[in-house]
Amino acid sequence: MDQTFIVAFWSPFPSSMTKFCRSCFAPVFKEYGNIQCLDCGNRQDLRTRMLLMHSDLVVIMLHQIHNEIQHLFCKMVVPCRNCIYVVTDYIPGWGFDLKDISLEFRIPKAHLACIPYCPGIGTDQRPAIREYSYMNFDLEVERSGLKILKALGF
Repeated sequence: MDQTFIVAFWSPFPSSMTKFCRSCFAPVFKEYGNIQCLDCGNRQDLRTRMLLMHSDLVVIMLHQIHNEIQHLFCKMVVPCRNCIYVVTDYIPGWGFDLKDISLEFRIPKAHLACIPYCPGIGTDQRPAIREYSYMNFDLEVERSGLKILKALGF
């Protein structure tokens, strides 16, 4: 019998991206077996912390805001053993980029991904034209999905 994996999408701060990312990655995961995706939103109650602690992987959604990331690592206890950090609405070259986050907070690059800023994402509408000179949205989402799968052992 195939092993079942639990992937929890969670944000320590209010975010509308947990539901989007869960629905974005879930179809990709179907190819790899029984991977169940949970949307934990930004809840921090005891039940949610227990779910996070017992999940095979927690995808922690962060904003590209230094104070929030610093608060997470310096003042909070991350309630999981295996996690990937995904910076949502990411804008490259915006003063505090993935390289800075990785260096300052000692996050291995394999555990740090991003979802580029794209108008309409997080709502039910994606723009018809998605040509951005700074980053290819679909490519970055695919890279993030591969990092998530690698963290699960695929």
